[in-house]
Amino acid sequence: MLMLRLLFLGWCSLLLPMAGTAANIVPPDDPRQSITYWKPHSLSPDQDADVGLALTVFDNLLRSWDDARVAPNLFVVTSDAGPWAASLADGNILLSKSAIDICLRYGRDKAAHLLAFVLAHELAHQRADDLWHHKFFRLAGAQTPQVQRQMLRGLSADDMVDLERREAQADHDGLIMMATVGYDPYQVLDGKDFFTVWAESLWGGQCGDGNQGVPQQACQQAQSRATRAAVQLQKVAQQATLYEMGIQQLIAGNLEMARRYLRAFGRDYPSREVYSSIGASYFLEALRLQQRMVEEGLLTQPAFFYPLLLDAHPVVPGDSGGKRGNRQQLRRQLSEQRGALLRKAVDAYEKAQQLAPEHPGAYFMAALCYLLDANTYMTRGVLQGKYISRFGKDAAIDMLLAMTGALEGDMAQALRAQERIVKAIEDQGYPKTMLPRTLYAYTAYYNLAVLLDTAGRGKEKSTLWQRLAQRSQRAGDSVLFRLALAQLQPASGQHADLGNEYTAFEDTDDFFPQDKTMPVIQQEFWLEGEQLVLKRFLNGTRVVTGPGGRVLATWHDPGAPGTGLPLAIGDRDDRPLKLFGMPRRQMHLTSGEYLVFEQLGLVIQLDNGRVTGWFRYLKEDAG
Repeated sequence: MLMLRLLFLGWCSLLLPMAGTAANIVPPDDPRQSITYWKPHSLSPDQDADVGLALTVFDNLLRSWDDARVAPNLFVVTSDAGPWAASLADGNILLSKSAIDICLRYGRDKAAHLLAFVLAHELAHQRADDLWHHKFFRLAGAQTPQVQRQMLRGLSADDMVDLERREAQADHDGLIMMATVGYDPYQVLDGKDFFTVWAESLWGGQCGDGNQGVPQQACQQAQSRATRAAVQLQKVAQQATLYEMGIQQLIAGNLEMARRYLRAFGRDYPSREVYSSIGASYFLEALRLQQRMVEEGLLTQPAFFYPLLLDAHPVVPGDSGGKRGNRQQLRRQLSEQRGALLRKAVDAYEKAQQLAPEHPGAYFMAALCYLLDANTYMTRGVLQGKYISRFGKDAAIDMLLAMTGALEGDMAQALRAQERIVKAIEDQGYPKTMLPRTLYAYTAYYNLAVLLDTAGRGKEKSTLWQRLAQRSQRAGDSVLFRLALAQLQPASGQHADLGNEYTAFEDTDDFFPQDKTMPVIQQEFWLEGEQLVLKRFLNGTRVVTGPGGRVLATWHDPGAPGTGLPLAIGDRDDRPLKLFGMPRRQMHLTSGEYLVFEQLGLVIQLDNGRVTGWFRYLKEDAG
């Protein structure tokens, strides 16, 4: 038997959808029933496009699934019992088609955020392993309403407090989960309160209609708890703004500011995503020093590409000039600074490992930190001693091991290994790996080009990049195609096609909507003793200001109509490239994929090949 987790209403609402007739398809009474019972009633995306939306949202939420247990599956089922979501004892999650319909009343774009909360609530229960609920509701679900009332009266005060606490915790954790994978908590809380509409739909008119099977007192208590939950989640959503700001600053390259916001959020809500983002900020700062060493001709090791972000600017080795002693001193100084940053990055990734020991990303990135620091002993220790023993070997690990061999001096073996990796891509297609496909492919070709240079075969690089350009063009991968062209024509400029009317934001007033009289929802929150203000304009623009009204962050609400840019939510991922040219950087994070147009101070967020939002930023030194 499953436990219904009907959001916001607590234990009483959990029982109500069971009060259907025998002819209806309702949650089963038999505790031995499992997903086998529901499969005949499940829907596929081929049968209903709305089911595809729910499955996409669910897959995105699983980016935050850290437990050692197998990730659950989602089944959308037909049911006459109205909107509900449920967790089965066998680990599967059910969602009624009516629940999707309720969310779609707000429009398809906003529905994704509402579904994210409904499903994240269920995942939070699964992660917490709320077996007490299972046992109680399996028993209660098989009883008549009169017996159910007797059972409820038999519950102790401690039982009721525990149940309500678990539901509130699942709401809380679900909101944080949806925020960390790129969904917007305020979509659940703003406008005509989704809590209220969802609750009304769940009751199905049974409260206040004189239905003798539902105690009026229970209805009032459940509605009261829904109100308290909404107040609590407003506070959580305010704090989640700090996470959004931290991710924005990380993507923009304002790394110290990113760490400030992420640490503030992490003090209350520590998670693998927070520590991994802090680690990434230190890694990116160390990578800047690495690039400087390459440009000044100070790097003594191959100038590999390290797969964290796609950078559209080829790094051209140079010569710093000067006396030999000065060059050695500068190399030593930059190496020490790089090492200090990478140690901080490893520390953050190890904290992420402690919070989520079965998530591969933190181990992969810790190994990448050691590799960037040329510490091949520790690189192999993490890869072979921790990663492979837990998760097995995949193509991304083979690539890191090839890089490791090159840093250890075995250039011939590393070159052969890298050639096999690229050949496998061209013969068999992209392998299944933890890295995004574009990032994996670009890293494979880039590092093969580096090793060809090292082996005195630099003339072969042009043919290599031509092969990647042709392959990515046939596959419709616009970003990878343009990255390959940038390597073929590095002197042509990465933003040659940016000569349009869009210019960088030079003044903080540029962040605000043109209509300054537009109504705005204004909320205050605090960061290390400073009062910040979140302004949510009704056209979808959001602005966070600090002391003196200085703009700290701005972005566009994914659920609102487009504003300020010739883009719309749902546009294909190649439209930003046609409008703005080649992005300076591309980043893949738990919260989504981002294209960074640095000259415009603009970042476009993508998910599953579609535009899901955007934000603007100022450089750190622009104040």
